[in-house]
Amino acid sequence: MANPHRVARWCAMATATRSSPLMAGCSTAMPTDALTATSPDCMSISPPSCAKRRPAPEDLWEKADGLAGGGRGEELAALRKWISWEVFIHGGRTPTGIDALQWARKAEEWGAGEILLTSMDRDGTKAGYDLPLTRTFSDSLSIPIIASGGAGTMEHLLEGLTRGRADAVLAASIFHFRQHTVGEVKSYLRARGVAVR
Repeated sequence: MANPHRVARWCAMATATRSSPLMAGCSTAMPTDALTATSPDCMSISPPSCAKRRPAPEDLWEKADGLAGGGRGEELAALRKWISWEVFIHGGRTPTGIDALQWARKAEEWGAGEILLTSMDRDGTKAGYDLPLTRTFSDSLSIPIIASGGAGTMEHLLEGLTRGRADAVLAASIFHFRQHTVGEVKSYLRARGVAVR
């Protein structure tokens, strides 16, 4: 978020035309700045990268409680490291040395209400979600997991929700390149017994 006021306007415009929940990601210098860069229209915010290098951002979570959806979201970019995953920041370019699952557990303790979990190994590949990653986090945490990174077909979305045990899925390429519409995806999932908004 380079310009907090501009992003607040974007949030307001996005929620005025869509009924879907909105999470705003932050890249401000300090975690406590994040709330000034959002509006009450946002359902949740994700702390900036610097929050993962500092002590627990309890002050951010306390302020986030005032947002429409409870306000507490956490975005994790995870890259496989042998049998575990490491947190990466700055768009997946910078390793932190932090175990991703341990960080997610801390975020849950601090009050995060959901995890947007991006597999950097799968991001942009259109080869499907990292199902072991989403399963591990879903089985280890009590808060919802949003699978991200790798969706290339509607079947991948279904797999993320079923075999991956994610509570929700994020897709980009299939919509950006007009491979499918949101309506087509919703119809596909509904026909297979998945509850969608």
